[in-house]
Amino acid sequence: MKQITISTVDLSVFRACQIKDRPDWWAVFSAEPDGDVYPFVTRGFTQRQNRVYLRGEFPKLSEVADLYLAHRPSGGRFFIDRQGAYFHETVRGPYDKFVNFILVDSVIYVPPSA
Repeated sequence: MKQITISTVDLSVFRACQIKDRPDWWAVFSAEPDGDVYPFVTRGFTQRQNRVYLRGEFPKLSEVADLYLAHRPSGGRFFIDRQGAYFHETVRGPYDKFVNFILVDSVIYVPPSA
C-alpha cells in the first residue's frame, strides 16, 4: 500500500475545506474521473452548482485524489482520518484503505533577525 507524508497543517487544511461536517470522518471529498476534487456537501449526487472545486489548490489533497483515482478510475467519495484515506465500493460496504499517512508535525522556520 502506498504511503505518503502528511503534515498536521495538511490535515487541518483538509478539515477547513469541509462544507458539511461528517462526525465519523476527519474530511470527506469527491473525485471525478477527470480529476476534479470537491468536498462533501450532501449524500448522493452533488449538483454542480454546489461544488467547490479544489484540484491544484492543495498539493497533498490532489496527491491523495490521484491515488484514489488510480484505485478507482470511475471516481466517487474518499474519506480521510489521521491514519490514511479510504473508499468503499458500495454504500454500506466496508471501507478499504488505499493510502497510509505518515503524519509529521509541521514546523515553521523563522530565521534569526539580523
